[in-house]
Amino acid sequence: MINALNNLKNWPKNIAESVKNKEILIISEKEALNFIHGKENQNKISFYISNDKVHVGILTLTEGKFSDIEHHDGDEAIWVLQGEIQIKTWKGKDEEESVFQECYHLNTNDKFMIPEGYNHQYFNLSSNSAKILFAISPDL
Repeated sequence: MINALNNLKNWPKNIAESVKNKEILIISEKEALNFIHGKENQNKISFYISNDKVHVGILTLTEGKFSDIEHHDGDEAIWVLQGEIQIKTWKGKDEEESVFQECYHLNTNDKFMIPEGYNHQYFNLSSNSAKILFAISPDL
């Protein structure tokens, strides 16, 4: 996701002007920026807001799927909107250099926070799609 975030600076298109003018912005479902994310494990991401202060979207993992390993500049907060997931986290550039590794089991309505710099990977344990609302706060 980190490459997508680096390339996605101002979504929706009018967010920069709204921020500058200190205006309220309503973002409908049809205004989400939908794309497939992941090199090895492709999943749908819908971005609702992305600027230099926050990225907010929904990650959808289909049955039995998992995400690529990733990390971010900035903390990531998630809310499991639907399904049952497992999150694997570790601090280090890769698993072999791992300083810390844990797995966490989350169900619908559970919330979770991943500190900046922690590698993490999501696994869908559900028999249906899992949906995860995420907010990443770089540069706050």
